[in-house]
Amino acid sequence: KEISPRIRINIVSPGTINTPMVTLTGTEREKLYENMTKDNLIPRAGTSEEVAEGLMYVIKNQFVTGTTVDVDGGWLLS
Repeated sequence: KEISPRIRINIVSPGTINTPMVTLTGTEREKLYENMTKDNLIPRAGTSEEVAEGLMYVIKNQFVTGTTVDVDGGWLLS
């Protein structure tokens, strides 16, 4: 509580994100992401831009602290 006026702690927790780290291409890549996300409420891989939007939310909103923003397409809820 002593540091809370000056320091905020938040977490952005991404789910499956389509990035160049996955070296598969074409149909193999599509099938991988399809299998990883088929049970999500939003059944697709997210983008790095979508994760960045979650980060920007917790950075810009000075009244948000002590929370986790799940950018996971509803994976935790599925």
